[in-house]
Amino acid sequence: MYRSKKSLISLLGYFAVIVVLMLIIARGFFSFSNFDTIFRSTATTLIAAMGMMMVLLIGEIDVSVGAILAMCCVLSGNLALKGVPLPVCIIASMALGAAMGLINGAVIVFLRLDSIVATLGLLSIYKGIKVILTGGAWLNGFPAGFLKLGQGRTLGINNSIYVAVIVLIVMVFITRKTEFGRNFYAVGSNRDSARLAGININMYRLLAFVICGMLVGLAAVVYTSRFGSVQSNTGNGWEMTVISAAVVGGTSTLGGEGDAVSVALGALLISSLTTLLVFIGINSLWEEAVQGIIILLSVCTYSINLPKLLKAGKGGA
Repeated sequence: MYRSKKSLISLLGYFAVIVVLMLIIARGFFSFSNFDTIFRSTATTLIAAMGMMMVLLIGEIDVSVGAILAMCCVLSGNLALKGVPLPVCIIASMALGAAMGLINGAVIVFLRLDSIVATLGLLSIYKGIKVILTGGAWLNGFPAGFLKLGQGRTLGINNSIYVAVIVLIVMVFITRKTEFGRNFYAVGSNRDSARLAGININMYRLLAFVICGMLVGLAAVVYTSRFGSVQSNTGNGWEMTVISAAVVGGTSTLGGEGDAVSVALGALLISSLTTLLVFIGINSLWEEAVQGIIILLSVCTYSINLPKLLKAGKGGA
């Protein structure tokens, strides 16, 4: 709980720095157009980051989410081009994402492999399959009904934002109000204690990856409908964005700690930084470097035991 409060304070501090910088450098940044871009970008990242949070809660990580996104984009895009209704496209994409997440979890749980090594290998496999299936060709020309999810508006607000808010509300409820959600924290905090408490450790480890893949599948439909195309490099490096949002949002990479609302703010921060870099004319190649710096700063901030330092300071005085 203490870490969650620290993450919120740190995030508010980062946002304050951005506001001050932009007031000094370029006040024109504060426009409806920029905020609209930020929130639409946040929607996709937030949805997937909720899934990444579940994986991190059990003390694992999934670096294949960019490739899962790409595969799900290809599937949903092809279905849309064949005239399949949007709800069916969403279900199919989430099912594919869940299946790929299950594969990731099964490899890690049953073969007892390190999660970062296993998902890194699966990342390459998924990328190769995508290239074989598409031949490197782009998908575009999607019907208006499909594009409405990512480009349409209801009451002046982009539809994708509503999807992200619904996902956030559901994840807040699950993680804060249900025994099912609390069990993920228990598994990540202490597996031996969780096992003694009657929790099926392997089942929850598998479920974490399935939930992550399923939410990436949902994010893929939002992503595809927002941009109106599936490019040959779709998803490349996207795992860094998703992991950044979860970690900057205070989710511990060691497991057992994390909060959905803080992760949502982390996603908003990452999207704000990306838009900021574009606005002030900094090369997009710096984006991953900036994300890495923010991750390091966040980890350092959350690792500092402020009460202990204050107590030590008083003792020294």
